[in-house]
Amino acid sequence: MAITLAQARDNRGELVAYRSPATREITEHGRIAGVAGRMVLVRYRSSPDPIPTHPDNLDLRTEQTR
Repeated sequence: MAITLAQARDNRGELVAYRSPATREITEHGRIAGVAGRMVLVRYRSSPDPIPTHPDNLDLRTEQTR
């Protein structure tokens, strides 16, 4: 389930899964670095810098879903 900006703010440093908008398949994992405007800043494994990502494309990974 997609996260909200409030959830992203409250869960800085937590793991998220990126879902492709086209296929809805999980294609990448990263950690929440912060929120900027309407975007969640995510530090993906493939990038040294946080990348702005729309929250509709992110799932918060809890202990049960890891």
